[in-house]
Amino acid sequence: MDSVFLLQHVRSDDEYGNDPKLIGTYTSHEAAVAAIERLRDQPGFRDHPQGWNVQQYKLDDDHWEEGFITVADGNLVTFHYEREDEEHGKLIACGEAGDFTGLGEAWFSSETLRQFADACETYPLLAEAPPTLRGGYWDDSGNVIREPHISIVLEPYDARGLIRAVVQLATDSYTADDRAVAQSVNIRFLLTYADLASFAPHFRLLIEGKETAMSLRGSI
Repeated sequence: MDSVFLLQHVRSDDEYGNDPKLIGTYTSHEAAVAAIERLRDQPGFRDHPQGWNVQQYKLDDDHWEEGFITVADGNLVTFHYEREDEEHGKLIACGEAGDFTGLGEAWFSSETLRQFADACETYPLLAEAPPTLRGGYWDDSGNVIREPHISIVLEPYDARGLIRAVVQLATDSYTADDRAVAQSVNIRFLLTYADLASFAPHFRLLIEGKETAMSLRGSI
């Protein structure tokens, strides 16, 4: 046996996956699926039937290959990705900077998201062509975004090599719920090239479905 299968469950109302339940570790994918069948009708699990997640891990491999830093709360954008298929999915972004928070979601092609990750690894960043990710409602031509729901621009900031993240997040203004009101937030915070170097590979893993959540963080 050179790998194991980890089974977790996250409630559908746990938006950021903060309360995952580790169900068990199994020697095969089939055994993990059998555990789902045994538990799916139990209280709680039956109310969140889409919350199951099986991940394969190789034994004797390092699954965390980098160090870590501890930063103060805030100054980050946390991403989740819901894959529709191998080529498309919905990106959900929650931004925090100081006392400001905001949420946005938009559909992207996986290729667009991979290109954004690649651009984040460019050194040095160019002011005339900064890494940019924008999604929302576009006009009929598909060239002009009429209502951005996620807009992230990473622009060079100063001679010290700092980078400024300019983030705009907004909720959908077209809603069947008349009580809902569209909201938006604009936040900015500083990053280093090391922050972007840490961000890019994990963002790719998110798009590939190998991570459930990850963040773009400012370490200063």
